[in-house]
Amino acid sequence: MIERTGAAEMNLHLGYRPGGDKPEGQTNERNGASGKTVLTEYGPVRVERPRDRDGSFTPILIPKHERRFTGFASGTESIFLKTSFGHQRPSAPS
Repeated sequence: MIERTGAAEMNLHLGYRPGGDKPEGQTNERNGASGKTVLTEYGPVRVERPRDRDGSFTPILIPKHERRFTGFASGTESIFLKTSFGHQRPSAPS
């Protein structure tokens, strides 16, 4: 599940799915994956993290240099908020 989320984040970052046509003017592309061990409440888990050629990809669910994964609740909310509301938490209705 963590790897699928990382792949979806990369799709959003690059603007196209693997094997799809790159958007006009897009020079950045996928550059394989690298392994990372993440500490979870169930113990260490090895995951493959996607990479891009120019190194501009910043994962949301498990940020760079982060080793602990506390669960999907906070990470999923973060992805939803960042993709839906432009990196800002929506204000509460009045």
